[in-house]
Amino acid sequence: MSIQFFEMKNLLTLLVLALASSWLTAQITITADDYFPAAGDKLKTIIDIAPTGVTITQAGGPFDWDFTQLAISLEQETVYQPASEGNAAASFPNAELFTAGGVGGETYYNVSPNAFETLGFNGPDPAGVGVMTLFKFTSPIPERHAPLTFPATFSSSSAVLVPFATADIPGGFLDSLNLPILPDSIRVRVTTQRNDFVDAYGNLAIPGGTYPVLREKRTEFRETRVDAKVPIFGWQDVTDFIIAGGNFAGLGKDTVITYNFFSNEAKEAIAVVTMDDSGTNAQQVRFKNNGVLSNVNNLKADETLVLVSPNPVISEVKFELRNFVPGKYHLQIFNTNGALVLTKNIQLNQSQTESIDLSALSGGQYFYRVSDEKNSVQTSGKLLKINP
Repeated sequence: MSIQFFEMKNLLTLLVLALASSWLTAQITITADDYFPAAGDKLKTIIDIAPTGVTITQAGGPFDWDFTQLAISLEQETVYQPASEGNAAASFPNAELFTAGGVGGETYYNVSPNAFETLGFNGPDPAGVGVMTLFKFTSPIPERHAPLTFPATFSSSSAVLVPFATADIPGGFLDSLNLPILPDSIRVRVTTQRNDFVDAYGNLAIPGGTYPVLREKRTEFRETRVDAKVPIFGWQDVTDFIIAGGNFAGLGKDTVITYNFFSNEAKEAIAVVTMDDSGTNAQQVRFKNNGVLSNVNNLKADETLVLVSPNPVISEVKFELRNFVPGKYHLQIFNTNGALVLTKNIQLNQSQTESIDLSALSGGQYFYRVSDEKNSVQTSGKLLKINP
């Protein structure tokens, strides 16, 4: 009896060791050389703003994730250049790299052996108001960590203060802020706290390829406030006035959850999944562009759709919404970086037309999305804004 027990104990020990060995060897380690951008790199990605077939598993691994049903809403190419070649290089002496946006904006980065960090921005404001600005984060924001292993945790915090003179802000945009008095100047305050947790590993399939990956869950707690400087009273927090107007999203406190899938075989993130407010459904996915289109069926005659006119648009655009189940919806507009710039809450009764004034937005390409009360995306598309 004792001999049988001894043999069984040895067998269980060997089994545990075998499983542990398999668990360890199935993972990858991602180094700075593997995925930190360097001067001359051109990273090509695709954004799908209405993703289907995206399932976020529990922590652990190994998993086989299948994101091959992702489709193209917008294609992007990000080119990293030496910081010394940027227009605001003197303002970012610690930067090694910068990237140029489509409307002239520049983002500056610091590269160290353990972190790839964002330092700040120069150019037209990222919100699309059309005001030139330069800002630096109080502490660099880590975008990537090295070495990246499973499991691992990272945490960081930062803040930024961006002032605007009233004379530099388009009048139409000021009117849309719903302020009770015209201010002398405005400033935007943003504080962020990021918690990154490498919580899973496995293989991820996207259109055109399958990659060994580590999954990093990023939880960002963000608070955005707006101050207005008014005669006699000085600086006053006017965030609640703006929110009451209902024309702008992203003010106040917000929690953003993303899942970053990184590999040691590509510098592009294989996929970055942005979750909805519930944290359970994929709202948007940016993924590596392998030059392969997924097999996405055309809309059927009775499916929800949106007709946009005029497109390109100068000021007012009309959205003709068809075949929607009666209820409350969110019509949202994003810039080319995927940042939300405008939200309109609407009550739909199957089919109707909604008009939105876009005169305050700078020229360029945007895309829109219509989602229901549960933030489930119903349809999406592109539009082009032209400033005469």
